[in-house]
Amino acid sequence: MSGIAEYRRRVQARHRPVVAVATAPEVDACLARSGLTLVDALRPWSDVRGISFSVRLNPESGYPHVLSEFGVRFHDARECARVPGHVIDAHAAASLEPWSAADAPGLARALAGVPSDVPSLIAHARGEHSRGGEDAGCTRDVDAAAAAEPTHKTFAAPWLDAYHARFDRAMQFADHEAIDHPVGVVFAVMANVPGEDPAEAYRRLAQDPASFPPCLLDAQLADPDVPTHCVLVHDASSPSAMTDADLETLRQKTQTEIGASGGTFVLPVNGAREPVVGRADAWSACLETRLAASARGIEPATVGFAARGAYLSDEDVERHRVFVAELVNLSLLPSMDRRAKALNAVIIANRKGLKNQLKSFWGRSTGAIAKPEGDDGYARDCIESQMRIAADLSMALRDYEGAAGLYRLLAADYKADKAWRRLGAAQESLGHALAMTQTMRRWNAEGPPHREARREAESALESAAGCHARAAAVGTEPGTSHTANTAQTGSSITPADRARWATKAGLAHAAFLAACGAHRECASPLMRASAEDSQNHARAALCLEGAAHAYLRAEVPMPRKAAIHMVLAGHRFNQAQLRAFAVRCYAWALTVYAHEGAPLGRLAASWSRLGSDGKALNDGRDGVRTGDRGDTGGSTNAGWSRAKEHLHFALGRQVAHAGEMTGAGRYFRELLTCAERQPAATQATYLKEYLFVCQRAMETAEGGDSPGEGDGNIRDGKIGDQKMAKPNPPVPLVDVSDVHVRFNDQRVDLGFGGDATTTPGVSEPACATWPRSRWNALEDDGLIPPKLRAVGGPTWLDKPREKGGVQRNVCALGEPIGVDVRMRNPLKVEVSLTNARLVCELEESDQGESGGVSDGVSTPAITVALSPKETKTVRLVCVTKTPGKMRIVGVAWTLANVDDGYAAFDVRAPRTRRAAQTQEWVRDVPREKRLAFTVAHAMPKIVVTIHGVPRRCPRGASVRCTLRVGNESVAGGPCARRVRVRLPGGGVCVPADEETFGELLNGGGWSASTTPSLSAHGSFADLAKLTLEPTKPGGPPRRRADVPTASSPASLDGLVYAPAAWEKIEPGEVKAADFWLHPTGACGPLDLPFVVSFEPPAPAPPLLKYRAVRLAAGTDVVPSVECSVTAHRHSGDPAGRVLKVSLVHSDVAGSNPGASGASSFAMTRVSLVRAAEGSRLRLTPLGHPVDKPRIAAPGRGWDTILAMQTDETADTGISGGEVPGSIPVAAALDFGVGDAPPSPTPHPPHVRLHRAMTPLDLAAAPPPFPGSLLGVDAIVEWLEILPPDAPAGRSPTVGACHVCNVAGALARDPVRAKALGLKAFDAPGAGGSAGAATGSTRSQPDWDVRWTLMGPAAVTLPEEPGRSVEISVTLRAHNPSPEPVRLTFRSTCGDVAGDGGGWKRAIEPTVPPPTPPSPPPVPRYPIRTMRPGRAWLWTGAVKKTVIVRSGETVDVALRAEAFARGVFVMKDYTLAWTAAAEGGGGDGGNAKIAHPPQACNAPFVVEVR
Repeated sequence: MSGIAEYRRRVQARHRPVVAVATAPEVDACLARSGLTLVDALRPWSDVRGISFSVRLNPESGYPHVLSEFGVRFHDARECARVPGHVIDAHAAASLEPWSAADAPGLARALAGVPSDVPSLIAHARGEHSRGGEDAGCTRDVDAAAAAEPTHKTFAAPWLDAYHARFDRAMQFADHEAIDHPVGVVFAVMANVPGEDPAEAYRRLAQDPASFPPCLLDAQLADPDVPTHCVLVHDASSPSAMTDADLETLRQKTQTEIGASGGTFVLPVNGAREPVVGRADAWSACLETRLAASARGIEPATVGFAARGAYLSDEDVERHRVFVAELVNLSLLPSMDRRAKALNAVIIANRKGLKNQLKSFWGRSTGAIAKPEGDDGYARDCIESQMRIAADLSMALRDYEGAAGLYRLLAADYKADKAWRRLGAAQESLGHALAMTQTMRRWNAEGPPHREARREAESALESAAGCHARAAAVGTEPGTSHTANTAQTGSSITPADRARWATKAGLAHAAFLAACGAHRECASPLMRASAEDSQNHARAALCLEGAAHAYLRAEVPMPRKAAIHMVLAGHRFNQAQLRAFAVRCYAWALTVYAHEGAPLGRLAASWSRLGSDGKALNDGRDGVRTGDRGDTGGSTNAGWSRAKEHLHFALGRQVAHAGEMTGAGRYFRELLTCAERQPAATQATYLKEYLFVCQRAMETAEGGDSPGEGDGNIRDGKIGDQKMAKPNPPVPLVDVSDVHVRFNDQRVDLGFGGDATTTPGVSEPACATWPRSRWNALEDDGLIPPKLRAVGGPTWLDKPREKGGVQRNVCALGEPIGVDVRMRNPLKVEVSLTNARLVCELEESDQGESGGVSDGVSTPAITVALSPKETKTVRLVCVTKTPGKMRIVGVAWTLANVDDGYAAFDVRAPRTRRAAQTQEWVRDVPREKRLAFTVAHAMPKIVVTIHGVPRRCPRGASVRCTLRVGNESVAGGPCARRVRVRLPGGGVCVPADEETFGELLNGGGWSASTTPSLSAHGSFADLAKLTLEPTKPGGPPRRRADVPTASSPASLDGLVYAPAAWEKIEPGEVKAADFWLHPTGACGPLDLPFVVSFEPPAPAPPLLKYRAVRLAAGTDVVPSVECSVTAHRHSGDPAGRVLKVSLVHSDVAGSNPGASGASSFAMTRVSLVRAAEGSRLRLTPLGHPVDKPRIAAPGRGWDTILAMQTDETADTGISGGEVPGSIPVAAALDFGVGDAPPSPTPHPPHVRLHRAMTPLDLAAAPPPFPGSLLGVDAIVEWLEILPPDAPAGRSPTVGACHVCNVAGALARDPVRAKALGLKAFDAPGAGGSAGAATGSTRSQPDWDVRWTLMGPAAVTLPEEPGRSVEISVTLRAHNPSPEPVRLTFRSTCGDVAGDGGGWKRAIEPTVPPPTPPSPPPVPRYPIRTMRPGRAWLWTGAVKKTVIVRSGETVDVALRAEAFARGVFVMKDYTLAWTAAAEGGGGDGGNAKIAHPPQACNAPFVVEVR
């Protein structure tokens, strides 16, 4: 049946006429044998069919309509009365009892019926859920009253429809409407009571006021002139039973005596001698609900305990049906028709027509009609009351159009009189009448939601609730606590009663809209009803819940709106002490707010409107309300966290109050997860309540010996394949998909190896956190023998690995395995985790089957404190005690010693392999994330330590350190064999004794017997360039894949040694070796990675053929001194250099020069070294004596000027110092240190340290010629002078600064460069320098020819006029390039024009403007003076060409003539050279031209006296 058809059926049933039944006590006692009253016996047969009654109440209407079936409502006469408000509320609230159990099982049933997702919510609201859902979760025994409720479902929940039905029943028999006024009264007396006259019994019963319907005694609207009927009840089981003839005679006699207007009838009962078996029970579903009798203090008639209708024979039942049909056909219908026609005639005569309308209008406007405003003042015979009775009779007789006309006419009068309560009732009835005027053909033709067909009826029903809300209300609600129970009539209704009438109209409006399929509009009247003043909490909550269901049943569901109304409904249910209903509403709303996945708007759009049969029609509509979109930007969880928080808190409190601590803990747990925006105090309160609930749940589980909530599985550490019976605590959040496993397989990570005794407080170096791949790169230069590196696992000769098997690591017995687990505290309060540990499974090798978690694995527990909002990586450790196969399955912990948690590891990795058995894709887990292990036997426990590494090391200092390698295995344990060590390279770490370390295996550094494997140009930056290769021509460079990435020079070019004494290290034995630490790089943290490899004794597993022990050390390099060496041209020796050695304290700004806490540095030695054999050099101090101290104090520096010249007979200057045979020392010069303490011993081998720091390849960079100064490096050694307040135990350090190729490029004078321009120093062509030929942008060596002009400083010009003087000049030129050059001198005196010949041009004075003479000026020619001739000229051979070999110095004789006295600069020449073969005659290429300012001693000045 469609919704509108069901609605029409309910309207017809509601407007059936009422027949009041008054029975004598003997009648009730007679029917009690069958468990019935007379009303209950007649109610199943109240529908009369097969009749034909023509109805035409209004003569002005068209054709009459014929009634083919009709129904009445039988009520006990005492029930035909208005009941007080508290009785109405109690009767309606009784419908909620089947679902209102607030104990733990009741709440569990309520929560079990709540759908778990939004689609299920929508399906449930639309009636598409199965009976095993909500109703199955709420099944319980109900009383007879609940079982008799209507089966139709206006709303989605059964309790809403039950409440609506009971509330509508309790609101009947109102004093302002005649719908429920009886149209006939039946008085029933016994027919065969010995000694009693039925006529007398009838008169006694009819005259009893308690037997007459109270509603007919109302003086305002009721009409007591209704037909009365006499029913003679014949008890067939009585000994005095009569025959049918005697009964007919008795009936006629009684009718004659009493004269009943409706007639007299005989009704047989108890015709069955034995209880009837197998007949359907037609009475239980139609039992009358008794309200007024109990409210007045009248006990209802006793009902027997036999089955319903057990002693009514089939003949009795048939006679009852015939009686109802005769009552309707012969009495009620004719009587109602006569009354309705008479009332219509009166109404036509008084209110219809233009004359009556004008009279009524003018009478009301002038006050001629004495009627006060309000609902009071209407008499029984007034025209308004007669119209109301006529309209209700028309509705009962199904003349809906006539009734609608009368309701409209009546509504106009009530509105004019401001009788709002009566107007609301009239509008409600008008809405029902208008809904019934439309035929089913019209409804079906339009289809849901029937917008046009329902328009007028909807407007009337909507205004009905508003009119009720405007009614005047005074006084308070009478209840059971009042002594008097006065009737509420007229305008004296209470606010609560007014709210009831408004709710009744709102429910009627909502029911009509729901029947039309307009579910979205159905929510509006329900929301207005819930907001009425003095509204009952339970009724308001039900209206809000009904509105929520209406939003879900809309054409496009609106779950957000439904959720907020569910929350409001839960709040009102909580105020009404209906905890089970409140919990269910909160749970429904929580399902919406906790929705994750597709946006709710998109999800709602996927649901289409309901069809006429209640099923979804997939019409492809995509209507989405703006307020219900889930994709409004931002996180859904974050946007609705406050709503979820409120719901979880309310549910937790409600469930905990019911004693269900397990469910309460679940809600408080979720509360903590969504309360991230709350302050710390609020979160602390939530956490405290959660822990309290968990504690109570634990106590309850232990007291009841219930394993469901217990934590024995985790406490014992045995989980197997079982899952946790309870969810985890809300804190911490454990990242189970990202773990890092640290264990010792082929490599042992010792981490940071700082010396606690000598370096307190040193920070961990960066190399301690290097990835494993970077450490592996350090082992690729010879540390691991190739034969061992090839061993990586079983080969094809071994047992083949199972396809898709578990990927396992290999570890040694007794060694700890650490798992780094990241835990996060999402709360703003500190939490404490106790008993945090790993959970492992071990399969011992000798058992062959899994023993679960056994004693073979030790998992020590730790305590973790998490600060507010802290994310901490915790390292949990397990130690194996038995060989076998071990697996780490998860992590367990206890929150605040109360709640246990467990998280199973699920490592995130790609699925790239198929399992052999299941053919499912399995994950390819990297080594550092594998949690499965194969436990092998014990390995040697090698421990590496570093001693002597300072916490802070001055830059360039040389510190002697010790490397110790020990075997800490127990006595009788395995020994380590063939131990190798790798020292950091780059010149940072150099062995102190080469004999101890032995031969260098990889050639990674400098050695006396090996050639370096890497070529560099003296700096780490150049070495790093060798590791870059271009991605494509012209593209940016990228790092080569085969070159490791390092953070400092110490991590590149390591030194690998195999000390002979370390061939075998027994348990308990310790080996030591010294090395020099010499950091010369940039200041800051310096990483020192050490790696020691060894081989365990045989037999060893394939994956443990060797082990590499890694130790991360480091120091902070602090500034000391800055040293620079600049070379200048030697004015007296073109082949020599003048070196300026600058030693500047790092505190160059002198921020605190007077501070005593900073050290000073004294220069002790300057050494010159070569990359290869060459000519000896001589260092000559210029200026300050060598025995005087040269100290760089804070804020100060010291410059030392030295002359460097080639001299084969010069001494190196080294006295008693180091003279290594593998690197030539060209020259050395010692300096005094004054009162400073002597240098500590042993003295560092700075020359060898310099060679290790700058690994120049001899074959790649040979010297160009023996006398060349290229490749000469300077080592400037210094001694630290401690301040007076230095600690007593601190010793001064010594160090050195290294400057490479000090004489390769000359320093340029900035003044000369500015004056002459940069072009004076640049080559004019591509052949000028080697750098131009190679295209390199780096600074190139100074290979230009250098020269000086030598000659007399003064000459004397003879006194004779016209004489000149000859000046002899020698050009001394030096060729520093590796190739011979052709050098050409050419005079440019003839090319220079107008320069005065060496004279200085005088400045002409400024001539003032002439004064114009009075006579005309005579033109004059200006007299110009001629410039003098040149004062000197180059004479003789003004162009000379010579061949200068590589490294050779050549003298060229020149001559000049002076003609006048003065001081002259000998210039006006050019010097050009080009590369030429020795002895060649032509130019070897484009010449490079130099000018006089570029001479070493420029300018060369000669005075002519």
